[in-house]
Amino acid sequence: MRLAAVAAVVAVLGLTGCGSHRSVSTSRPTPAKPEPRLTGNRNARADLPALMRGLVPPGERATLSVDELKVNECGISPTFPCMNAFFSVAKGRPLDVRLRRLRALAVGNRWQVERVKREKNATYLELVRGDVHARYTLSRLGGPGDSIVEVSVVGPQTLLPTPSPAERAVWSTEKQKYVKNANRVCVRGFARLGNPRKFARVLADTSRSLATLSPPKREQEKVETFLRPLHDAVQAAQAADQAKGEDVLPAVVAIGQYATRFNKATARYGLDKCVLR
Repeated sequence: MRLAAVAAVVAVLGLTGCGSHRSVSTSRPTPAKPEPRLTGNRNARADLPALMRGLVPPGERATLSVDELKVNECGISPTFPCMNAFFSVAKGRPLDVRLRRLRALAVGNRWQVERVKREKNATYLELVRGDVHARYTLSRLGGPGDSIVEVSVVGPQTLLPTPSPAERAVWSTEKQKYVKNANRVCVRGFARLGNPRKFARVLADTSRSLATLSPPKREQEKVETFLRPLHDAVQAAQAADQAKGEDVLPAVVAIGQYATRFNKATARYGLDKCVLR
């Protein structure tokens, strides 16, 4: 399986079971006060909870769970802060009524409407405010469940820490050579990850090739910070190949977690070509 599919499964896992306990409100949402001005890209994670609450009708905000008010880290590479919640709006009213009320709520909180996307089973209202994006998902299946709306809020890409130009300038010749060779191994290996049937084997081959490189003096521990999670990702991928049914999901989640750790560690070390996506 490709890591793009892994990320999608992880996202679905985060949503499973949410919203089924929501109380239903038939009251018309009152205009919400504008949210505070965004504090900027560096503090987007801190801004997200207030921005998300502003997209939930006032009468439904008290029903939000602790997990729904928590900022998560989504994606593998790049990663980004994200939130997701469910609430009810305009029970028994037509789709266009629900859509109109949510649009008014969002615009009243300084969001701009990017587009309305209509599909067979759902309608999506996509929003943007600064460098933060949001989306309402409204069901079109028919029945009482249609009043339940999902809202997702996504912040800007999380920038991974990398060596500064000053730090790179004092790298030893040995480290420069190691970084060059390790990047070459990653480029050659990860280019072969496109075939889902060979994913675990290709990942294992790349892991072994990186492990054969001699690390710079006194940097074995730093090198292990990315070799370990890559090795763990290989084991998770092999487990996913052998698992069946619901047993696949834990292994898939593990692959995503180890891949994220690997990417953070390689970026911190200076391996700009060693990125699992």
